Parts: sequence; structure tokens; C-alpha cells
Amino acid sequence: MGEPAEENDVPDIQDDHRVSPGVREDSKRLTGDDLLDSRPRYGPEVCNARRSAVSMKCRIYFADEQVREAFLALQASQDPEDRRLAELLVRALGRIAADAFCGVQVPKKLIPKDYNKKHGPLKNLWKYNLTRSWRLVYTVIRDGDVNAVIIEWLDHTGYDRRFGY
Repeated sequence: MGEPAEENDVPDIQDDHRVSPGVREDSKRLTGDDLLDSRPRYGPEVCNARRSAVSMKCRIYFADEQVREAFLALQASQDPEDRRLAELLVRALGRIAADAFCGVQVPKKLIPKDYNKKHGPLKNLWKYNLTRSWRLVYTVIRDGDVNAVIIEWLDHTGYDRRFGY
């Protein structure tokens, strides 16, 4: 499964999760020369402590049998594009299993009505960027344990249509 991470290793995180350079943690705008300051504000030990404090291991489930079968079909496919997508999904599922909240949370008002009709009222929805053109959509449910339910994965065009962009 690979070598264990060193104590000072900073895990790879998506760009979506980084605080924009113009905003400090207290959400006050930076001014003047602070905007050009590219020095890290915290060392790796502080970053690792913060990330480990918020990561939440979970179990992965598929929303329905159709989603599960589509995933298995991708894994069994001989098409190189399907195999690549299957590899991306496996990697994403591993990251989600290690930290249920590693994706980008979709605002509640943007949750598609189709999802609420098909899966019941969703309290939250998360998007995980597989590549520039593929998105994985899931929800996090707590019933004593934390569970991630994979709703679907879509290409960029399908994602834009589903969310009405």
C-alpha cells in the first residue's frame, strides 16, 4: 500500500481547499505588500495537525445498485478511457474513505431537485474533482458512524447541466 508518510509530510490537497491569497484565517482582507507575500504562514507541523484534526474516516456506499454496477463495469472495461476513469474513481474513493470532507461542499440551495427526489432530502452534497473534466458527487451521512454515499460521477458538461450552470 506504499510507505507510511513521514511526520512532516504535508498531504496533497486540492487547490479548491486552499485559502485564497487575499484572505487570512480571520477573513480580513490583506492590504498592500501582504498581497505579494508568498511565504507560508505556518510550518508543516501546524498544517499536519490541522488537517489530522478535521479528517474524518468513513465507509463508502453507492447510492443504488445502478451506480455500483456502472463502477464495476468501468473497472472491467477494456477501453483505456474507462480504465483511466476507474483508476481516478478508486483513488477518489480512497481519499474520501480517509477524509469524508475532502471534497468541495455544494451550497444547499444548489443541490439539484432530482437528487432530493431520487435519494430523499439531502442535508449536504459534496463534489470531488477527479480531473478537469470529471466530477464525483457524494453526500455524507452520520448514523453513529460517518458514511459517504456515492451518488454519481459526471463529465464536466453533464455536471453543468445537472446543476443548471
